Amino acid sequence: MSFLLISYLINSGLLFFLGILFYRKYSNLGGVFFLCFCSATALWFIFFILSYFSTQNLNLILLYWKTAYYLSIMSLYSFVLFLLNFHRGKEDIYGIKLASFWSISFLLGYLYIYSPFIIDGLYFDSELQDWYEQPWVGYSMHLILSFLFIPLSIISWVYRFKHISAIDKKRLQYIFIWMLIFIGACFLFLLVLPAFWVKWQVDKYISFFFIPFIVWVYYSIRRYDFLDFKLTLVNFLLFFYSLLSSFFIVNILKNYSSNLESNFKNYWWFSESSFFIEFLIGIICFLVIYSFSENKLKTFFTQNSFYQSIETMKNKIPFITHFKELNSFLKLHFKENLNIDGVTIQLWKSGTKKLIKAFFEKNKSFDFIILDTSFLFENRKKLGLLYEKLIDYDKNSYMLLPLRNEDSGTIWYLQLWSKSLRDPFLSSELQSLFWLTQFLCSHLRYIDIYKQIQDLTFSLDKKVDEKTIEYNNLLNKQKEFIAYVGHEIKNPITNALFLTDALRDSTADIWNKDAIEDSSILYDELAKISKLVKHIFSAEKFDLDKVQLYRENISLSEFLVNETRWFTHKFPSIEFIDDIQWSVDYKIDETQFRQVIQNLINNAIKFINNSGPKVLISLEQKSGSIRIQIEDNGTWFDKVDVSEIFNKYSTWEGWSIWLGMGLYLCKKIVELHGGKITARGSSKLGGACFIIEL
Repeated sequence: MSFLLISYLINSGLLFFLGILFYRKYSNLGGVFFLCFCSATALWFIFFILSYFSTQNLNLILLYWKTAYYLSIMSLYSFVLFLLNFHRGKEDIYGIKLASFWSISFLLGYLYIYSPFIIDGLYFDSELQDWYEQPWVGYSMHLILSFLFIPLSIISWVYRFKHISAIDKKRLQYIFIWMLIFIGACFLFLLVLPAFWVKWQVDKYISFFFIPFIVWVYYSIRRYDFLDFKLTLVNFLLFFYSLLSSFFIVNILKNYSSNLESNFKNYWWFSESSFFIEFLIGIICFLVIYSFSENKLKTFFTQNSFYQSIETMKNKIPFITHFKELNSFLKLHFKENLNIDGVTIQLWKSGTKKLIKAFFEKNKSFDFIILDTSFLFENRKKLGLLYEKLIDYDKNSYMLLPLRNEDSGTIWYLQLWSKSLRDPFLSSELQSLFWLTQFLCSHLRYIDIYKQIQDLTFSLDKKVDEKTIEYNNLLNKQKEFIAYVGHEIKNPITNALFLTDALRDSTADIWNKDAIEDSSILYDELAKISKLVKHIFSAEKFDLDKVQLYRENISLSEFLVNETRWFTHKFPSIEFIDDIQWSVDYKIDETQFRQVIQNLINNAIKFINNSGPKVLISLEQKSGSIRIQIEDNGTWFDKVDVSEIFNKYSTWEGWSIWLGMGLYLCKKIVELHGGKITARGSSKLGGACFIIEL
């Protein structure tokens, strides 16, 4: 029995502690009523257990039971008043509501404790060998008040749900769902199970269900993102399933232990601590069953539509090169695919925007600001001057997310409108938005670079004189380069002019097949020129050390997997094999490094064996070194001089049109990242094997 007393005292102390924590978070009238709920419940359990240790004084037992009955009603209706006053904001906690509550509480306390109106006395049940209360005329009032709690709590919840902010609506929804679970568990253990297994005496153990319920309530008011409702339903079903399963397991073990010899039970303290052991075994069984069932079932209820829509959008953004176009694209995509009316990227200027920038730069732990009454009020101390500004900020907006740059801090922020009915974003949706902000931050830097290039192009005539000296220094390299590639450039241009002339003569008949064929050839020739010019300028930039990397720490594993998927989709007839180790991160310029990987894979595809074509992409991290290998099963590599394969202008049969610049650029980019690239024969596939070591 000592273990039972200690357990009740610890349980009551935890209830007091959680009530104080809640009031510190919700320091308004709703918080006061929840503190009353926790306090009354804790005292209820204390008086209840004290009655079992006062068997020598019947008057004292009667006083304890009367007080426990009174505290039970106080506990229930404190929770009803908590629901009725649930909201986040300033409120005078010394108003008429609280005064009325205490007045009614004192009246009920007098009726329950100092009068025989509810309980008149005690009587001894000889069959059960225990004392029980003697009801009087007011006992029916106690029963009515107890059962009236359920409809009143529902009415209070519905009323309050209509008058609070979006976040508090979601919080109240979760609190009410778990209140129903809690009430259901109480009825199950107080009414249903004792009707069949009276010897279990489950009425003494019902107090231990209050702690998980209050912890859940406290957890709910601290969240700004929420799990999906269907997951909550699954947890509801798993909770009852795990509870009943663990209860039956404990009962079976209890029946088995009753057949043990008394000496054995006394030696291992079974006779003195049976409740504690049963309670511990029940908790372990519940946790094992619940965790196993949750892992098996929750996958059936997960949804990825929000994540997939964000990923689709990220695949299209790289083709946008102007800031206004990017904002227009985001607004259209969020409207059509996510049913969110507006989204825009804001630049820092002055006023409120400047304060937002200062806040995000100072508070690195804040990944978002929700323009909701609850969020703003709960974080008003950290928001500081920004708190008053955001109360009247754009009413259509719901959330502000920073676009953080490691080098220059927080430059932009993403302003996001609310979902339909101003529903909060789920945890998984917020994670997808975080990934989007990181992607947008990187892309905005490239837009800025692209704009600088355009400005330089428009002002090129003005800067010719300034660049004359630099151009003279580069003249010799340019002559060497132009002399070598002049022949390769001249042929496509000559062919293009000839075919253009032929195409002009054949336009009289739009169905002329020759015209169609000539236009196709013209397109191919011009495409060659475009790629050649691109390589020419890239090589010149690397030679002059004009390339600046924009490196950021990314997952190389996800990067290579995405590239492999893209090539698999584009070339379905080729078998792409990935041997990619997960959780490998490295700081790279993603755009430049993508050029290396795509160039090597395109080379492999170009010379691949048409009979059973295969390309292997592997990634391995060992002892702080990262190794990337791209292999193929082609037959061309034995004709190549490996010692010159990465040299500028190196050519061999079948590669003359590319001037050897592709591998030359790959080598330059890898070396700028502090690594090296080599080539050898593939021992796995029999073709070429290119190795990047970082």
